[in-house]
Amino acid sequence: MGIQRSRPDYTVWVDRRMFGDSRFVIEAALEYRVGLSVEQRERLTPMAQLELLLAIEGEEERGRLLGGEAVRVHVFGDERLHRFFGGRTEAARRAIEAHGRPLGRGARAGTVARPLQEA
Repeated sequence: MGIQRSRPDYTVWVDRRMFGDSRFVIEAALEYRVGLSVEQRERLTPMAQLELLLAIEGEEERGRLLGGEAVRVHVFGDERLHRFFGGRTEAARRAIEAHGRPLGRGARAGTVARPLQEA
């Protein structure tokens, strides 16, 4: 159960998975239609990102209504939003792996009114 919004040039998917009574993960993806030019994709990106963020916010609110207090967000298909939610780039992941540190994926998300505890 999640959200899928299809537009002519892109599709947004967002899903929430609960872990226990107070933790959950939101997985979000943005996929553009094959064959779009760089210019077309740049023109579509702001609206696609906005739809993705609104869908993430909706799943976050539903998770909170179910008792969730800590959330991690994983974004696939949009590196800037992935980093916005605290995700690491592939280069950073490789550097961390090379030094033997544990990998963390996703990030904390929440509202200003409610402080968030890390999952």
